[in-house]
Amino acid sequence: MKRLIVGSYFDGERLHADGPYAVIHDGSAILGIEPSEGPAEAAFIMPSLVDAHIHVFLDGAELDPARRKQAMAADGDSTLAVATANAEAAWRAGLAVLRDAGDPRGINHGLREGLARSRHPIRLRSPGPALHRPGRYGSFLGAAIADDREAAATVAGLCEQADDIKVLLTGVIDFVSGEVKGRPQFDGDTATAMVATARQRGRPAFAHCNGAEGLGIAIAAGFDSIEHGYLMDENSLRAMAGQGIAWTPTLAPVAAQRRLAPEISGFGPEVLARLDTILERHAESIARAAQLGVMLYCGSDAGGQGVPHGDGLIDEMLLMAAAGVPMATLLAGATALPRARWGEPAAPIRKGGAFAPLILPQSPFERPEALRHARRPPPGE
Repeated sequence: MKRLIVGSYFDGERLHADGPYAVIHDGSAILGIEPSEGPAEAAFIMPSLVDAHIHVFLDGAELDPARRKQAMAADGDSTLAVATANAEAAWRAGLAVLRDAGDPRGINHGLREGLARSRHPIRLRSPGPALHRPGRYGSFLGAAIADDREAAATVAGLCEQADDIKVLLTGVIDFVSGEVKGRPQFDGDTATAMVATARQRGRPAFAHCNGAEGLGIAIAAGFDSIEHGYLMDENSLRAMAGQGIAWTPTLAPVAAQRRLAPEISGFGPEVLARLDTILERHAESIARAAQLGVMLYCGSDAGGQGVPHGDGLIDEMLLMAAAGVPMATLLAGATALPRARWGEPAAPIRKGGAFAPLILPQSPFERPEALRHARRPPPGE
């Protein structure tokens, strides 16, 4: 039996700040937590992190557009090697559960199986291909559905291997106009049939969705979570809160675009000003979502240009904190909440939980930047 003395901790749902506490464990399980005398060996501990939205086959640290295009056309073995390195980077940053958001060649399935075979402690949730319309946004992420009558059957087939079903319901934001590109890819009846088919087979369905029209379809269809959600509106937020639909707002990829050097992005002053406006509005919507009780997931969109795996999630969390999300809400959305919603093994800091904490040099409730310095206990500690 061992004891780790901590100053304070977040158990996955709430903060315990009246320490020091002794976390009693056997190296693999927490046997109990009790008040203790100092000095603390660790300032703060919390459960390992969950990134709710990544593209594991893409290297987000690569900024050059030509090299990114070449990487997407690389052979399967090379791409799987990149994906494996991305998972390792996520593990080093304190992540333990990743939810992939689609790729066209099943690299995500292959990596999931490889991680399981090697008994790697990180867990990858894989949807296989994301679903979209022919000729519309998403060809680099998945499979096209041309006929509405094929949608439910396609989802049913994917459910045989997929952990989740990913649907590209709308396009992306046009940084010049600030509007969503094109009309929604699927109508309400088709989206509802896709969600119902996934739910019948015990699979959560999540929707890439921006703009009021797409949000209305996604909410009515009952998707488990909405990804991105740019141009969010009050009515949509209230409906999501009422129906228990989670939101993964992904500030990080647009913030990364804003930081790109002009010679890489090609953005002039007008586009940069538009990006500032988009980010400001999105931050306001995220703060409002927290006020209304919308369930917020933390998802980085890692693999996107300028969003590295692992560190990208910390960037996302700090952006959400700066937007006004309370730290307890933020940490729940990056630990216990998505695990519970997806049926992943819980990792709470409480008696009976696995002893697999992240150790921080300072409480993120006092200094959010402490999230950048998370570490795991050395073996035998």
